[in-house]
Parts: sequence; C-alpha cells; structure tokens
Amino acid sequence: MATDITSKVLEYLKIKHEEQVAFLKRLVSFELPSHDAESQKDMLQLLAMTFEKLDSFLLYLPSKQAGGYLYAQPKNRQRNKPLQLLVGHCDTVWKKDTLEEMRIVALDGKLALNGLMKSFDLVPDFVTGIASNTLAGIEMVKKLCGLKVLDLIDASTTDGLKRILTIKTGLSLYNL
Repeated sequence: MATDITSKVLEYLKIKHEEQVAFLKRLVSFELPSHDAESQKDMLQLLAMTFEKLDSFLLYLPSKQAGGYLYAQPKNRQRNKPLQLLVGHCDTVWKKDTLEEMRIVALDGKLALNGLMKSFDLVPDFVTGIASNTLAGIEMVKKLCGLKVLDLIDASTTDGLKRILTIKTGLSLYNL
C-alpha cells in the first residue's frame, strides 16, 4: 500500500513540477528582513491565498517585532487520523534591496539560493543537514558552492567531522 501511495505522490509531483518551481521562485523573490514586520505581509498573504485554495482554515496572529504567525489546517481533515505539522519562517537575515545581488540557481532541476554565503561573506567549512542526505543534494552543494558536504547520519563521515572540528577548535576529539 505504501508503494502505491508513494507512486501517486511521485506522479503528482511530476505533473505539478513546473508550477511548483514557479511558486518556489516567487517565494524566494520576496525581501523579508527579520525586524521589518511590514515587509513580511505580502509573503504571508501569498501563503494564506495558497492555503485557502487548498480549502484550509487559516488563523493569522500578528506581531509587532516580526511578521507574525500563520496557521493553516485542512477544513475537512479526518479526525483521529495522523496530522502533519509543518513549522517554518519566512524572514531573511539580509537587508532590503540586497536580493538583486543574490541568485536563484537551477541545477539538474534542483533549486538553491546562494545568498547566505554572499550576505555574510562567510564560507563554511562544511555543509550538513537535509542537503547532505541525498546524492543529488551533495552534488548540488559541491557544484554550486564548492563546499565539503558531510552526511552526519552516515558514520563514515565522523572522522572527517572530528578532523575539521579539531583543526578549528584546537580541541582533540579523537580520545573521547
């Protein structure tokens, strides 16, 4: 049964691919400084309209310091069935009018926003997280950013992580 559901989800995603890419590009085109609550209203309105189209109950809780909170729940959800909670934020850390310096890159159908390194003028020693858990993600980070990728779920990367942390902190992590 799980394979049947998986196949249906995959087919749906293939059909909606272009629409999803366009929507994602629209989302990342907003400039949303963290401490500018007003700048975040357009993004939250777009998300609210999108959830309304999906027949969701919406609740918006404003905030004076940030953009506020948007809660969406399917109106016709089945009670006593598992429910998934998605939590995220839509503010960015960079100032207004800096988005033109950043770029959205598509590589083999994968999207990445390469603005974080540019915004802070920082180059991390390695990348980990969701991008490092798939071969496609690892390849994308290497090609776009030229950075080392560590999948911390994979035990074979532990030695590399210890080596980097030892060099950067001066603490030996090998005798632990």
